[in-house]
Amino acid sequence: MNRTNIFAVAWDKPFIDKFADYTIPGLISSNNLQFLAETRPLRFLLYTDRASYTYFLERTQPLEEFGERCVYLFEDTSVDGRTIADHASAFAGSAYKHEIDRNTQFHAIDRTLESGDDETLFIINQDLMITNGSLSYAQYKLDEGAEAVLIPLLRLSFEASNEVLRLLTVGNLKAEDLCRHLPSILHPVSRRSFADSSEFINYPSTIIWPSGNSGWIARAFFPYTLALRPRENYHRFDSTIDYDYALNLATSPDRIVIPQHSGEAFVAKITTESYLKIEPEPNRFELNSLAHFILAETNQAHRQFINKPYRIINDKSVDPISSGWTETERRSMAALNAVYAFLDILRDQLPKDSHQARTAIRSHFGDLSEYLSPMRRQQSKDTA
Repeated sequence: MNRTNIFAVAWDKPFIDKFADYTIPGLISSNNLQFLAETRPLRFLLYTDRASYTYFLERTQPLEEFGERCVYLFEDTSVDGRTIADHASAFAGSAYKHEIDRNTQFHAIDRTLESGDDETLFIINQDLMITNGSLSYAQYKLDEGAEAVLIPLLRLSFEASNEVLRLLTVGNLKAEDLCRHLPSILHPVSRRSFADSSEFINYPSTIIWPSGNSGWIARAFFPYTLALRPRENYHRFDSTIDYDYALNLATSPDRIVIPQHSGEAFVAKITTESYLKIEPEPNRFELNSLAHFILAETNQAHRQFINKPYRIINDKSVDPISSGWTETERRSMAALNAVYAFLDILRDQLPKDSHQARTAIRSHFGDLSEYLSPMRRQQSKDTA
């Protein structure tokens, strides 16, 4: 059986603790690492800085029970001829973290590819909650021929997560146990992602529609990349792995899998409420503003993601595959199709002599090589 690699990066005590307290308990549950370890060799590709090394080793020790633990230091690990620390040295704040994430992922992809194109790589953020069975589901899909497994991502409030921690101590956290507490434990960013919110988010990477008493339908332009099978001829990217790596990696759209419902796989990020804490201007889910977001922030290839509904189930008595969900799925898809139809009209109305308009049109309607992801936009500014 081919090896499965688990990637994670964390440094500084508060973030290592977050990884150890929230992410590792989900990883080691019975239908995640425990199940995978019974069927295949596992290797953990873990990254930290020199100052955090001893503490990081201590807090990640539970992983050793399930496979080989390889820990790499930013200061000593080379990627494309420079150390990871050197790649990130010119940056600060969130840009520094982004560059660390990107180069550690490069290194993990390279290690995964050393024996060919047959190994799996899981991308595990240090603030991720993973429900029981999510890893085995993703691995099964990859074994069946998928090239990437992506999941619409919700953010949970760190401050409102005491109940979540209690559930974690019980072990084998089920999606239904977590989801029945939604939306009370959602981070404000995710609460504002509901289509009926009076303060609808200005950057709706994920949009959520209530579906009666069953739960919610989520659709995402940029779902979280949980697992993939890297290949040699595409092992670098100039954005974050979430934005375009899977789209470029996959040899056909049907080889990118999004679970049908949260019972198959569910992940969420634990985020402090200070994140993006800006008083929102009153906003609504409206055709015009959403069309401008899609034009400015996405490529037409992301439509294949938003077209796939993800059912978030709030109670174990709810049938995840019943027809009760279909009306919400139809209504949400109709709303998005109307936005895309308006976008086609808007394209013809944009001024032809505007450089900004032409750039936006190429970014959205062109192929992925012309898509101005946030990283590419920044590079464009830096070279202007």
